[in-house]
Amino acid sequence: MTQVSKPQPWYLICRSGARSKRAVTFLSKAGYDVINVKGGMNAWNGPIKR
Repeated sequence: MTQVSKPQPWYLICRSGARSKRAVTFLSKAGYDVINVKGGMNAWNGPIKR
């Protein structure tokens, strides 16, 4: 299992921002420094590489 550093900030993103918001709530209670990307990928207006 891969472990991530708790004090390092982590940005969470999903399609709309709702699932990543729930994940942020869960992980922040566990002591992680996490930030939800509001609006998710639906709010992104930049280029997307495929």
